[in-house]
Amino acid sequence: MQLPRAEAFNIFRERGKPEFLLENVRNAIGDAEYLNQAYLNLPALMAEHFTTLDQVKRNIELLNQAGDLCAEHGILFGYHNHNWELAPIDGVVPYDLMLEQTDPGKVGFQLDAYWIVKGGGNLDDYLTRFPNRFQSCHMKDIDGNGNFADVGDGEIDFPAFTRKAITQGAKHFFVERDNPPAPEQSIERSYAYLNQMTF
Repeated sequence: MQLPRAEAFNIFRERGKPEFLLENVRNAIGDAEYLNQAYLNLPALMAEHFTTLDQVKRNIELLNQAGDLCAEHGILFGYHNHNWELAPIDGVVPYDLMLEQTDPGKVGFQLDAYWIVKGGGNLDDYLTRFPNRFQSCHMKDIDGNGNFADVGDGEIDFPAFTRKAITQGAKHFFVERDNPPAPEQSIERSYAYLNQMTF
């Protein structure tokens, strides 16, 4: 049985709190091993857990502990960004601190292109400053108003992004658009763009 989106998101928001992170990881490791996964990515810690530097530092501790748990099973733990990790707190960008203070051998990052740009970040800058930290990327486009767009219909230079991401160590790319008004059309348009894209 599939839950309505709003109900499912409320469960995720509750069970996705930092205090459940390590329990969630422990519960997921067995499935990841069974599926022979090399990576186990956390889709988000919600924005309300990034309002103080103490919260951010606690999040970093938990990411490192999750990395330790996964490393014991030969799995790389990862974190998927949104825009709120880029909102400065007392002059510090939480996302930068996360990248600087997590163990590169045990914690990777899944770079979401849309959310980096939405948060005011620069994709080339992050890929340059933090090489080999982004094992996978979400190819998701943004329009001039900051809304979701089909890949290739927005503002992001995907050939340049793809070249740079591969150079810095990205191995996997996922094409994505949140809440598309016409999903099949979004798939077709994104595929058509990527099929002719050279990088």
